[in-house]
Amino acid sequence: MKDMIKSEITNLFENVPETQEVKELQEEMISNAEERYEDLIQRGFTEEQAYTMVMGSIGDIEELLADLGAQTEDAKDGKAKSEYWEKQNEYWEKQCEYWKWQGEYFGKYAKDFAKDFSEQAKGFGQQMEKQAEDLGQQAKEALNAFASSSVFENISNSIKQIISDVGINFQSDDGNYKDMQICNERKFAADGITEIVMELQSSPVDVDIQLTTDPEIFVQELYNKDPKEDQLLQYVVSGKQLKIHFGPNLIGFPRRGIVRVFLPESLAGTLEELKVLTASGDVSLEDVGAAKQVIKTVSGDISGACAIGEVSLGTVSGDIAFESVEGEVQIRTVSGDVKVSKIVGKASVNSASGDVKVGELQGDASFRSASGDVECNLTKAGEKLEVSTASGDVTLALPEEVGVQMTLNTASGDIKTFLDCIATDEAVNYVKNGKRAVGTIGQEPFLKVKVSTASGDIEINR
Repeated sequence: MKDMIKSEITNLFENVPETQEVKELQEEMISNAEERYEDLIQRGFTEEQAYTMVMGSIGDIEELLADLGAQTEDAKDGKAKSEYWEKQNEYWEKQCEYWKWQGEYFGKYAKDFAKDFSEQAKGFGQQMEKQAEDLGQQAKEALNAFASSSVFENISNSIKQIISDVGINFQSDDGNYKDMQICNERKFAADGITEIVMELQSSPVDVDIQLTTDPEIFVQELYNKDPKEDQLLQYVVSGKQLKIHFGPNLIGFPRRGIVRVFLPESLAGTLEELKVLTASGDVSLEDVGAAKQVIKTVSGDISGACAIGEVSLGTVSGDIAFESVEGEVQIRTVSGDVKVSKIVGKASVNSASGDVKVGELQGDASFRSASGDVECNLTKAGEKLEVSTASGDVTLALPEEVGVQMTLNTASGDIKTFLDCIATDEAVNYVKNGKRAVGTIGQEPFLKVKVSTASGDIEINR
């Protein structure tokens, strides 16, 4: 990597007259860059990260090199070097602050995910341990029963029963798995219910929430085989809350299931809280407005037509897709993509290794991604739009006739904006120096656009 750093810096001076002062400045830049590279390696950064940060800290020196070619040797010896290192120090300080923030942010993000789902995994593990004990006891009783001739006469039926009890099904996905049966149905009066909580982390079921003209809350349970009575959902109505969860007996629980919840249209927009927690199932919902909506799954997808209110959507290894989300919006995913056709309100979208795509944004937003691309079409400006990504490209479309104040930074990517072709206009204050672009256009109040990426390209259109 040191050879690459030396080569990159040497190429910067390719078209500059080779004077003693130029040679000294080039050697000093190489030496300083190598020292910074070693310092970053010692602080724990990888070679690629250290290289990217060192080269990004150099910034754009075209103006300085032009001055070196035009100035006298006496002027270059003092002024050029001091201006260069003053800019270098300022840029380096900002880079250190940025990477420190990135490390703290994604460290906290990973820690929060680990904390949330380690508790679910712990509970699930305890349930599996209990099931293993029960299965062991069943096997022991079956072996003892073989001593009697009556069991030998029905050995085939006994084996089938054991297989059935542990939930083994040898049908392929083209067989019984596709044909689920309604195994339970329940109805509840909707009057007085303002909170619906579904805690289904301990079972592999999908959740489908729909609106209906029926005045009552209606719940269906569909499984690929008939569960026992104590394996069905438990329902608890306490005051204004309807809580739905599974009981402790999961021995022989169906390997697949769907829980359908039909809510009266009268509840849409009147619920105080709608919470759905599941481990390995998908969650889909219609236009169910609630003051607070929390939808989280570990390895499933989350999708819907519309979510309104204080919305929190989170998944570890699934995708998130919505037609419309309105209100105070928080979206989190670790290794999945986020795709929303329309966001109205204030949005915070974070993805560790997935892409983020918003078809239409109205309001303030903050997008962060570690290794994914970010694409957003802002149709109605708020006060600010912030985007940060480590190794992804950023593409933004801003509304016409809106005052814009932008700050764009990339360490090893390219910057392209709609101001590039009109930068000579006296009404435009815009400067682009290689890996950094700063400028304003239009009148106050300005939409403040801030974009930072380490190894991605930035494109701003209108």
